[in-house]
Amino acid sequence: MYKSYGKGVFMKLEQLPYILEIASCQNLSGAAQKLGISQPALSKYLSNLEGELGMELFRRYRKKLYPTPAGFLYLDMARRMQEIQEKTLSSMNLLHTAQTEYLSIGISPHRGAAEIAKLYPLFIHQFPQIKLSIQEGYTNQLREYLKNRQVSLIVSTALKNDRDHFLFAPIHHEELLLAVPPYHRMAGKASANPDFPATASLNQFADSPFIMMTPDTSIGQVCAEQFARCDFSPMIAYQTSNVTILSTLIRSGLGIGILPRLYATQCPDLHFFRIHSSFRITSGILWNSNHRLSFPERYLIYLLTEQLSVNPLYQMDCDPLIEKFREEFMNQADRRTRTDLKWI
Repeated sequence: MYKSYGKGVFMKLEQLPYILEIASCQNLSGAAQKLGISQPALSKYLSNLEGELGMELFRRYRKKLYPTPAGFLYLDMARRMQEIQEKTLSSMNLLHTAQTEYLSIGISPHRGAAEIAKLYPLFIHQFPQIKLSIQEGYTNQLREYLKNRQVSLIVSTALKNDRDHFLFAPIHHEELLLAVPPYHRMAGKASANPDFPATASLNQFADSPFIMMTPDTSIGQVCAEQFARCDFSPMIAYQTSNVTILSTLIRSGLGIGILPRLYATQCPDLHFFRIHSSFRITSGILWNSNHRLSFPERYLIYLLTEQLSVNPLYQMDCDPLIEKFREEFMNQADRRTRTDLKWI
């Protein structure tokens, strides 16, 4: 009878094939023959292992060996460890023998950098031979990178004429909110919680100085279109192409302004209004029309889509091309990537 219960017992990687072959052949003689060792040696291995664990791993029935409940657990872990070992050795061999490839992408310094940093470990696990070459820039600069083929694709919010020059696959929409400092005359009617903004008309802010994004940015273009539809001419105090600077200036009380939902955070320095339900920006992937997306590029887009889909601040776009990429990779045998992304 066994009295100990595996204290201090560790699986030896070089012996994993022994226990797995015994389970496969259901007898020691056949397993020993396949492993190229003697049957007594294999029998001694199994006996010693069961002694160390303090429990039986197999029971004999009609000249065949069947796993016990403990055996099933041990075999499952042995298979997992062998799989990890094989994948690790395969990746290391690929790093050693394969020629390094580069995938160049353009991203914004703040939002884009954070998104790529989160999915990078998953991408490099799938493609260890590929190095991501990152080019940072703001809206217009990213498009120059793309035109000059310095990058193969960019992650960016959409501009009005993008589809005239590039292929664009939208991933999500993001609401734009009007933010005011706490001592603005309309602050009492606003909401401190951006999840539940109060509603207002632009005409109620005709005499308020606006901090605006520049016309060459996607937020600046969407604001200009919305203002034109409402026949509203803002009193512009300052313009910037950096949304972080925009938020900081509004907090400081220099004026009011339009913030994307991601930057509209609940704090004592900001109160929020919803101007119109369609007041939003669209973000996605852009690439040149004559560029055929490679398998790694499509996989990167898939990872980005899955990552953004779990952000409650984004409204996902059911673009057919994006859905095609998702179907391509979600149908792969290993679906653990998608599960992992939900916890990033």
